[in-house]
Amino acid sequence: EITLKNTLGQITNSKSFALSKDFKLIFVSFNDYVMGFDLKTGQEILKFKDQSIKITYLLTLSNTLVIGYDNGSLYILDISNLKNIIISKEKRTFIHQKGISCINHNNNETRLIIGSVDKLISVIDIVSNLIVYKLSGHKEKVNNAKFYDDNEQFIFSISDDFSFKIWDTNIQKCIYTYSDTANKLTSFININSTILFGTFSKEINIYYFNPDSYLN
Repeated sequence: EITLKNTLGQITNSKSFALSKDFKLIFVSFNDYVMGFDLKTGQEILKFKDQSIKITYLLTLSNTLVIGYDNGSLYILDISNLKNIIISKEKRTFIHQKGISCINHNNNETRLIIGSVDKLISVIDIVSNLIVYKLSGHKEKVNNAKFYDDNEQFIFSISDDFSFKIWDTNIQKCIYTYSDTANKLTSFININSTILFGTFSKEINIYYFNPDSYLN
């Protein structure tokens, strides 16, 4: 067990943490900067700050740390060589008008999917750092958005507007909405064709998604 005591800020939620893909490093955000630690020794190996804006989300890829900010910007940090971190404005992209609330990636780490307080979902090409398209339809903050594991044609999302949506990326439109205003959805997990919803009323709802029925 290791306690990292030389941190300087308050850790508020799980979005402040990100483990490296090899589970050897942990990255933690404190307001407007990120610190990285070696999980085996507890040694600090990174302290990074790009702008004086609150960090709202961290995500790790194989050699990359993706940082989302409260002003809607995104910074893609190369962590392959932690001893030679270079801050470059070219790695910063303004994606949304308001804060970034969630970040996920597809299976081969070529695209990011980003949700925001501005109610929109963006899909980003990681190589070019450009927006591929945006999805609109939610009426409140997007709390989670991710590609369907078995078929990246579909995106799942959940929002403060009490709804869960399924999007077809080929036509870039919502094809299904589930909403329960009496039982707010707080989170979801996609396991193959099964979707488990966490709810504000402390229940877990289970639904099944069959993409073949839609495609046919």
